[in-house]
Amino acid sequence: MEYLVNITDNAYAMLEKNSLFLANVSPTAADKLVDEILDDIDTLKNNPSRFPILEINIFTDCVYHRLLSCNRYLVLYEIWGDIVNVDYIVDCRSDYRWLI
Repeated sequence: MEYLVNITDNAYAMLEKNSLFLANVSPTAADKLVDEILDDIDTLKNNPSRFPILEINIFTDCVYHRLLSCNRYLVLYEIWGDIVNVDYIVDCRSDYRWLI
């Protein structure tokens, strides 16, 4: 079964923010970062359940899976039937407690 992967506008904005920050240092590295994260997200179309569930009890109506990309970017996504919704892409080095 192949899943349809949907990246929300919010997740794209988060990816753009992280890449723009890196582009100040190296535009090439920023392009590589975006390509690698999008490639990792693209693999979700084959088996999105292979990544662990984010263990936070506050999400009562959502079950987020977590994918670690490029060793420091956390991709949070939900699986709804045959659709994978990528909702967040956060830098693990930043304060992302606001998610909780």
